[in-house]
Amino acid sequence: MTAMDGLRDQVPDDSSETTAAYVIDPERSKDLRRSLAAILLERRCPECRERLGDKWAEIPEATQTKEISQCCATKSGFIRPNMPMQEIVFRELLAAGNQPIGLDQLHFSVTDKWYTPTNPRNISASSLRKVLDNDLYYGLVDISAAEK
Repeated sequence: MTAMDGLRDQVPDDSSETTAAYVIDPERSKDLRRSLAAILLERRCPECRERLGDKWAEIPEATQTKEISQCCATKSGFIRPNMPMQEIVFRELLAAGNQPIGLDQLHFSVTDKWYTPTNPRNISASSLRKVLDNDLYYGLVDISAAEK
C-alpha cells in the first residue's frame, strides 16, 4: 500500500457530486419572488437593450435566454473574473442557453477558467454545490436532485 492509496481511502466517494447538474428555473425565480425577465435584461448587451426597448418584459424567458446565448454571451466581458461566484455560474448557464451544466464543469469555470491572481477562488466542488443549492436570487436548481 502506497501513501497515495491511504489518501484515496480518506476521500469520500460521493457520486452525487459528479451527477449534479444545474439550470436556471423560471419557476424557482417566481418562488423567490424575482423577475427573471428583469434579471435577464441586466445581462443583455447594450445593442440588445436598445433593440428591445420597453418590450423586454413581453419576451418569454426561454427566448431571452436563447438570444443572450447567441448574442450577448459571445461578446468580450460577458463573464469577468471579478464577478461574484454565483454570477459567473449564472452567466455560464446563460452562455450555454440554459442547458444543464454539471457541477464539475461549473467548478472548473469558477476555480480555473475565470481565476486570476487578483481574483483567486479556492472552493471545493462540494462547497460550491452548497452555495448553488442555497441560491436565493438566480433561480438555480440541481436537476439531478429533482429527478430523485
